[in-house]
Amino acid sequence: MKHRGGTSRPQLMSYYSKSWLTGEAMWKSSGKWVIDPAVADRQLDAFPSVKKATPAASYDPIKASQLVDQLRTTEQKEEASRLTVINNKNQLDHAKAAKEVFNAKLAQLDYEEKSGELVRVADIRKKLYEVARDVRNSMLSIAPRTAPLLVAMDDQHDIEHKLTEEIAMGLEILSNALLSE
Repeated sequence: MKHRGGTSRPQLMSYYSKSWLTGEAMWKSSGKWVIDPAVADRQLDAFPSVKKATPAASYDPIKASQLVDQLRTTEQKEEASRLTVINNKNQLDHAKAAKEVFNAKLAQLDYEEKSGELVRVADIRKKLYEVARDVRNSMLSIAPRTAPLLVAMDDQHDIEHKLTEEIAMGLEILSNALLSE
């Protein structure tokens, strides 16, 4: 299928894939492509970059090779530019999605904090420090508080019972502190 004085089938198919030629100019019939030269000429004349091919007798292989290289370079630049735009759009879409996920997580944390499900680590550390201090003070006060009582006791069972009571009181502070708030 030659047209325009030497336009090849692959070139015509390229024009068709770029929508420079429509189904009015080219169509498939019985598995073969058919072209209407008059309609194809009219459609291709609308694109100044599509030049009529020179007759095969004046074909210059060196010039043709240069033109093919130039066309490939132009097409590669156009494809690279198109891919860059697509890549930038994909990066922008990805950034927007990441921002939405971040905002959703931030809103969830804010909700959980306000509802009491989430507590700041600094608050926990402060509370644990206070509880540990109170338990330590309670345990250290057992000896001075019970020593005068224990000196007067002779029965091992009574001494053990009194010490257990005092230790239980000290530990009660810990359990009360952990259950409060």
